[in-house]
Amino acid sequence: MSTNTATRSAERLPIGALLALAMAAFITLLTEIMPAGLLSSIAQGMNVSESLAGQFITAYAVGALVAAIPVTTLTQGMRRRPLLLIVIAGFAMVNLVTALSDSYAVSLAARFFAGVFGGIVWSLLAGYAVRLSPPHLSGRAIAISGAGATIALVLGVPLGAWLGRAIGWQGAFGLMTVLALVLMVWIVAIVPDFPGQAKAKRQALS
Repeated sequence: MSTNTATRSAERLPIGALLALAMAAFITLLTEIMPAGLLSSIAQGMNVSESLAGQFITAYAVGALVAAIPVTTLTQGMRRRPLLLIVIAGFAMVNLVTALSDSYAVSLAARFFAGVFGGIVWSLLAGYAVRLSPPHLSGRAIAISGAGATIALVLGVPLGAWLGRAIGWQGAFGLMTVLALVLMVWIVAIVPDFPGQAKAKRQALS
């Protein structure tokens, strides 16, 4: 590879890797808000009221609020790609549990852990995007990696409602599992790894 070619390559954004991060953001936010479009279906399927079905959203939020910050702090030293893969695998698992479980309590527990995984994803994305990109393009890289969240925010509720009608609410969560598994393959294929934060630079829990 010539010097000019190497320089041009270094100045380009790694679009494929950034889109994988955008997909992670999409799955994370869609997992959070999709139940808002599925409340009636969840309530009927689990034989609970719609207000109790709404706790699917609350449980996710509680998981993100209560557990995500300390878990994020404890994982600062982990290599970035293995951590991202673990978190996406976690989304695959909790969405599969939600799709298959007929227990309201088990489903709420799965939603709580989904919130924990979601908090870790948000702590990873911006820093990962910056490390993937040339310094002068870091803002654009962050915007690309966050585009998945914007799409999910706009489409999440109507998409959830449409999926509920098309394949049922459990099928919708099953589809999220499939998307997470596809994303794991994508990450392994093209997203580079980076070390975690050095011990001296990590933030304390206090």
